Amino acid sequence: MRLSSRIVLAALVGTGTLISGCALVLGDFKLPEGGAGGSGSTGDATTTSGGCGTDEVACAAGCVKLASDPANCGKCGKACLGAEVCTNSACVSACPAGKDPCNGTCFDLQVEPKHCGTCAVACDAVPGAVPHCEMAKCTLECDTGFTECKGACLAVDGGACP
Repeated sequence: MRLSSRIVLAALVGTGTLISGCALVLGDFKLPEGGAGGSGSTGDATTTSGGCGTDEVACAAGCVKLASDPANCGKCGKACLGAEVCTNSACVSACPAGKDPCNGTCFDLQVEPKHCGTCAVACDAVPGAVPHCEMAKCTLECDTGFTECKGACLAVDGGACP
């Protein structure tokens, strides 16, 4: 143990100070070179219990429950998207019934033209029309003065397709 680690440890023992929200655990252990206790790390996030409570591990943010923390879901630093929650260490949809998460936002994939049927399908914009999604399929609604002709909206005289 380095001298600076001994001084810090002695100061903490005397005050009973908490470290990153986790109680200091005293016992027969040695700090590794360069820092706090724990045996594994992923980048800056330690993935061992490090004095945390039951079902918690020490991450860079402090003691967390990997089974339910959306910022550390299943492992330290793995964040769920905005429309997801962490359940049983997995990010799952937090969207209401009938909506699905796409890029962190909930959409009704049956009617959303930017995410029609799946998150990856956007209905194409066509001149003279507004793209729509009906029953998870892209459709066109031609603007006033335009007529649908073979997948396009055209300004036609007399309403007949050429």
